[in-house]
Amino acid sequence: MALGLNNCKSGDYLYDAELNIQKRLAENPGDTEALGQNTALKYYRKDYAGVIKYSTVLLEETESSLIWKVRGMAFQRLERYDDALNCYLRAIDLDPLDTQASGNAQDLRAYMLKQEERRVRMVSYANKHVGRDNGGDTSLRVRR
Repeated sequence: MALGLNNCKSGDYLYDAELNIQKRLAENPGDTEALGQNTALKYYRKDYAGVIKYSTVLLEETESSLIWKVRGMAFQRLERYDDALNCYLRAIDLDPLDTQASGNAQDLRAYMLKQEERRVRMVSYANKHVGRDNGGDTSLRVRR
C-alpha cells in the first residue's frame, strides 16, 4: 500500500497522504516506511520539531545516513547548530561518500566559526568601550 507522498505536492493529496500515514502509524507505530514518510512530510511542511520527534522514533527502528542528514537539516533550521553538526557527522560515519552530509557539515562549521569570531569581536569592542567609560571592572565575557 503506497502512501502517495512521493507523488503529492500540496492540497488535498498531501492531506490524504498525512491521514494515511497517521492511520498506518496507529496500527503499527514501528512501521519504518510510514515513519520515514511522516518525517519527510514534517520537513516539507517546515515542522522541524516534528522532524526531530519522528526521526528519533525512526532511528530506534533503523539507522541510516539519510535519517541523520534530514535530522541535521531540521536542527539547523531551528538554529541548533551543535546538534545539527553532530547529526551530519553521524551521517558521514554511516556513509562516508554522502557528499550532501559532508557539504552541510563543512558549510555549518564555517558558519559556526564565523559566528564565534563575530561574538569575540563584539565582546572585545564592548570591553574596550565600556571599561573606558566606567573605569571599573565592567568587562564582558564570551558565553558559550
